[in-house]
Amino acid sequence: LLSGVIEGVLVGFLTDRGHVGIAVEAGQHQDPSCVTRLLALMSLVLLHEGCLRQEHLPELSAWRAELAGAAAGQPALVEVRHRHVVAADDEFEMLPGFSSFVPIARDQLVARDRRGWVHAPEASLMLLPRYQGQGADGYFLVRPVPPGEAHPVFSRRAENAAIALPSGSQS
Repeated sequence: LLSGVIEGVLVGFLTDRGHVGIAVEAGQHQDPSCVTRLLALMSLVLLHEGCLRQEHLPELSAWRAELAGAAAGQPALVEVRHRHVVAADDEFEMLPGFSSFVPIARDQLVARDRRGWVHAPEASLMLLPRYQGQGADGYFLVRPVPPGEAHPVFSRRAENAAIALPSGSQS
């Protein structure tokens, strides 16, 4: 859930009104496995909520394997620690080689813009590095939330929580 971190996110609008919402990072739009992951996730949610029955999902075993493989070794829940905002005239450019969930060191060079080099303000994990040249988000830095740690994702509205399905490719 990136509500409270990104302006205008639908999930924030929904949770403000008492509905449950999630946001998922499943990969790049043009990647066919992204569609498979999203279809699998939504089907599993609908199955869990009793809207679908297992016999209606012949792909269920394959989808579970796809999701488990995509998420292997990745944190189940992360807290957004930093959002690098990009203005239209910033000339922002990520350095090559970053992808979601790659460890980042404090002060590591991650990008450049019209003001010079952009350094990571803290040691963390990279999330959604901007390579497509559009949007107001350069990248996010996140930290894994350990299992059992109290976190705002369990409250009615999580301000700094993100649940992401790693794509294994640059975003």
